[in-house]
Amino acid sequence: MDKRSLMNADQAAALLDWIRRRPRGGPRLHAFFATLYYCALLPAPCGRRKP
Repeated sequence: MDKRSLMNADQAAALLDWIRRRPRGGPRLHAFFATLYYCALLPAPCGRRKP
């Protein structure tokens, strides 16, 4: 993995803020993507998890 292609903390905060302000599903999607970012999970394995 090329570390130059990863998001830094400021970019992640800006992206999560943009997602949260979306009119449809913003808070729900914010929680999903924040979990991915902070837990460093890839979207595919996380999306297949069952509660």
